[in-house]
Amino acid sequence: MAVYYVLLLVPMMLQHFTVRSYNINYQKKNNRAIAFFFLFLTILVAFRHESVGNDTRNYIYFFQKFSEMSWSELGYESIEWGFSLFNKIISLFSNDYRVFIAVTAILAFAMIYPTYKRMCLDPSLTVVLYCTMSTFVMMFSGIRQMIAIAIGFLAYEFTRKKKLILFIIAVCVAMTIHSSAFMLFFMYPLFHAKITKKWLLFVVPALSVIFLFNRQIFAVLNLLISRFTRFESTITS
Repeated sequence: MAVYYVLLLVPMMLQHFTVRSYNINYQKKNNRAIAFFFLFLTILVAFRHESVGNDTRNYIYFFQKFSEMSWSELGYESIEWGFSLFNKIISLFSNDYRVFIAVTAILAFAMIYPTYKRMCLDPSLTVVLYCTMSTFVMMFSGIRQMIAIAIGFLAYEFTRKKKLILFIIAVCVAMTIHSSAFMLFFMYPLFHAKITKKWLLFVVPALSVIFLFNRQIFAVLNLLISRFTRFESTITS
């Protein structure tokens, strides 16, 4: 727990602790705070023990398996081919799983950090919110999800800058890492949509229908998931 307290408290101290001065640059203080948070978090994720994270050992197994495969064999695994290729490329430089974990952490946070640096107005609030989201936990466990999420940040920047072609490329690449990344395609139209009060005429009835018929809706989705993917799901209360 000590490292968790460091991860939370040090950015707050960097933001709020001030030496008496007449020309305090608060933006620099904020930048230092958010930079420390992501740097320290990258170190924690990159050098974590293999027992940390529900799926870490599974990804270590796959990395060692992919490193022994030939290039022609990669496409026959059930895991997305982009992730298989990513594993194989890293194995060309090192077969040490610790290198693999470190590279994935550094690469992911290198894509995530610029957006947070640009948008962060209050590092303390940002850090606390980030550490309460499932994304924070996923960084220590789901390596495929972590990389796909990070690519999603690139897709967001392309969306913001209205670079549609680059946005599509980024989402397609993310899907080769984790197929659930297809949800990112909704980002571009929703970001640029002009949301008004008239939307409530459609949103409120839609939410009501979903609430009333949620079990039936999920039953249909379950059939689709089982039919078109290798995944299965169950509906619980």
